[in-house]
Amino acid sequence: MKFIRRKGLKPSEVSELQGRFGERANFSVVERYLYSRDMGEFPPLVSKLVGGPAHAVVQVQGEDELAWLMDFSLRHGIPLVPRAAATSGYGGSLPVRGGIIVDLTRLDRILEVDEKEARVRVEPGVIWWNLEKTLRSRGLALRAYPSSAPSSTIGGWVAEGGSGIGAYGYGGIRDVLLGLRVLTPRGALEVRGEDLDLYVGSEGILGFITEVEISVRPSLPDSPWLFSFPGPGEVQGFIDDITVIYPPQAGTQG
Repeated sequence: MKFIRRKGLKPSEVSELQGRFGERANFSVVERYLYSRDMGEFPPLVSKLVGGPAHAVVQVQGEDELAWLMDFSLRHGIPLVPRAAATSGYGGSLPVRGGIIVDLTRLDRILEVDEKEARVRVEPGVIWWNLEKTLRSRGLALRAYPSSAPSSTIGGWVAEGGSGIGAYGYGGIRDVLLGLRVLTPRGALEVRGEDLDLYVGSEGILGFITEVEISVRPSLPDSPWLFSFPGPGEVQGFIDDITVIYPPQAGTQG
């Protein structure tokens, strides 16, 4: 199926989407414009690659709806653009050829917390900070998470291939990632091991992430410290000493 740039959806396509999703299929100019942006502002040279606002926005509530939407996309030749909180500024969730933006924020369930194995399985629309609160109540905590944790989603960070707070000790999202469930036009895939490398940082082009499993750690008390230094040289020396005493442990399971 070839996806081509088009001016809009046909009335029959709009009707079909409304029949399946009701009010969760949105075609208003304002909504389409807002959903077709993220936190960044591209320079003019790069902005030419972005193809204007999407033709529709659809909020899905489950994998069955997502599978139906993928079938609809293939039948009509309409591109789909995965989007969650869009807290990135790199354009990964922006439409290039119009199409339908698929809002995944309603897929926000915490499916399983395994305290014994120190792992958690969630849907992609779970907000990092909400997960951290749940884990803390169970004596666990995240190993690594983005600085945008109060508003960003887990699926989005996997799609971006992110690295953030805690990465010095535990690595980025790839280092704490145990498994994914990915929906493709040919069905759902359970992805583990080296195959995870294909999907981390893929920006959703290989399929829709519908479940994420990550490793977590025991929760420890927070101990804030404040240091002052006479100059930048002393700061650098302090950092160098830390790397000797506490070397980076990317990917460790401790």
